[in-house]
Amino acid sequence: MKSILFSFFPTHVNWNHGAALLTSVCDDSDIDADYAPLDYSWPDKMKGYDIIGFSFVTDSDYIASISYMMMANQEGKIVMVGGPYARRGGYIYPDLVDYVCRGEASCLPDFIINGDAKVFNEVCTDDLDAIPPPDLSHLTGYEFHRGYPFLKGVRIFPYQTSRGCPFQCNFCDVQHQKPSGVRIKHTIKEDLEGMMMAYKPDLIYLLDTTSPYWMKEWREQWKGLYVPFQTYIRADISEFELEFLIAHGLKFTPFGVESGSERFRNEVLKKGITDEQIWRTVRILRSNDVTYAPFFMAGMPGETPEDKKATIKMMNEIGGWPTVWQYQDLSISIRGSDDRRLKVIN
Repeated sequence: MKSILFSFFPTHVNWNHGAALLTSVCDDSDIDADYAPLDYSWPDKMKGYDIIGFSFVTDSDYIASISYMMMANQEGKIVMVGGPYARRGGYIYPDLVDYVCRGEASCLPDFIINGDAKVFNEVCTDDLDAIPPPDLSHLTGYEFHRGYPFLKGVRIFPYQTSRGCPFQCNFCDVQHQKPSGVRIKHTIKEDLEGMMMAYKPDLIYLLDTTSPYWMKEWREQWKGLYVPFQTYIRADISEFELEFLIAHGLKFTPFGVESGSERFRNEVLKKGITDEQIWRTVRILRSNDVTYAPFFMAGMPGETPEDKKATIKMMNEIGGWPTVWQYQDLSISIRGSDDRRLKVIN
């Protein structure tokens, strides 16, 4: 039986959900698996495994991982790559890899054990309940402050209630991921209650792209449940939906504004959120003492000087913890790559 080490380049957080999740998936099939960040100790750890999997979130951590992929090649390892960057079609240098996974990889054991290659081209399951929880054994809980001073020293554990996003903001890589739409777990209450008992975190970090609070099926699972949590929302969330989240434990939420110019935000970025909706959300968060971080972007093509001034004005007025991200043209790194199946695992 082949063994596998899932690897990731630590950027904002020294943890990777995909690597931890696939470790659990492989463990459930009695495959020797573990995950590790690409750091000074990784070359020695890598030598104990037959297959080395790399997870890329953005083009920057793909580039940062190249030298480690070269090391794995030099050691004669089977190299697999995947993650959000690969799923949206990001370019991957073919001479460094044996297998590129463009899907979610939950059926990877079928390939390692039986050689079934559907993992590379298909979504293995729509049933999130059938996938085990990620391996949290390497976590301390202090990895997720992301530079926010109010989260330093807060013990945070991650949990994913859903996958996907129904919105089509044209700057977001979720639009390139398959399948489209939103899938949810149906064990949220039991899972979160179990996590609170097992790990006693100060805060649960919902990893959802945007928690699907608009879905009655999702909200019904929170009946009788109160846990302190953080999650992403859209600034056009309804008053009812936002108050629902607050009533069940929302303590911190980032949300995307992107541009202070309503015209640019909606006509160019296709965000579909008005200034009035943003300020309504801010008022509700303030009145309930929920910490919030409005997200803005810099360097967007087509912005006029007036658009930029509107963004600066809103950043100065909106309060919370405004965060600025550099705009990335997702089309630049999507050049296609060679998905050659160079080796067969027997």
